[in-house]
Amino acid sequence: MAKDSTDPELEKEILVRKAGEFEGTLHETKSEMRETQKQISEIQAELAQTPARLTTQVTSGDNPALLASLKSSLAELETRRTDLLTKYLPTYRMVQDVDKQIAGLNAQISSESQNPVKQQSTSQNPTYLLLQSELVKANADLSGYNGKLRATEPIIDAYKQQALLIDQKAIQRNDLMRNIKTAEDSYLLYVQKQEQARISEELDKSRVLNVSVAEVPMVPWFPVYSLWLMVAAALTLALMMSIAVAFVSDYFDPTFRAPEEVGTFLGLPLLACFAKGGSPSGLGLPAAGGGMRVQSIPQNTGGAEPRLLTQQE
Repeated sequence: MAKDSTDPELEKEILVRKAGEFEGTLHETKSEMRETQKQISEIQAELAQTPARLTTQVTSGDNPALLASLKSSLAELETRRTDLLTKYLPTYRMVQDVDKQIAGLNAQISSESQNPVKQQSTSQNPTYLLLQSELVKANADLSGYNGKLRATEPIIDAYKQQALLIDQKAIQRNDLMRNIKTAEDSYLLYVQKQEQARISEELDKSRVLNVSVAEVPMVPWFPVYSLWLMVAAALTLALMMSIAVAFVSDYFDPTFRAPEEVGTFLGLPLLACFAKGGSPSGLGLPAAGGGMRVQSIPQNTGGAEPRLLTQQE
């Protein structure tokens, strides 16, 4: 760990940045190489169409040396013919051969006089020389770009390998740091448990109970039961209890409230009903309403039905 004390992330970032710079240079070099190759092709096409030399001067005229030589030969042949004629006839073969030679020299002299000699002066074409120099320069640039390309690619590979190695070292370093952290946490937990055990043992010896609050109580923001809900429940319960009490009271109350109840209860016809503390209200069924007391009046009528008297409450 002491050997790799530098920050691996920072070192990796530096290597990646340098590799990116060299990759940019590599792409630029490849682009320049393509441009140079295109330039070389264009220069070679121009050289194929451009002459290497240019005509600077053209002169025409007779060739005096050749004409002088031909005329000298013609004079010699004529002298020889004259000598032969002094000895032989013109039909002699040697004389005829000399005549043929003289005729050939005359024809050659006439031809040379009609076709003058042309002289041309040429010099090197500066455009051709410029194109050649440009071609040489372009080839030199292309060679330089090839060398730069071959030198840049290993550098980029080296930076990438170094970055990959740093990644691997960073993974190993993270694993070691994680193991150290785990071991440290385990040690602290062990020390904490040991201390808790020692404290518990001391408390047990001193007969002291250690109570810990499982959950701290908190005042709720809202009541557990709503006030309006409680009021509604109370009113409903009171109403139900009131109905129940009224039903039970009515069920167990022996008081008759209507004459019909008396007849229904006794199974006897009702003859009259009296108001409380007053005279009878008349025979027949009284109007319903109010409580009443019923009294049975037995009579010896010889088998007649008994009569009931009621008192209006």
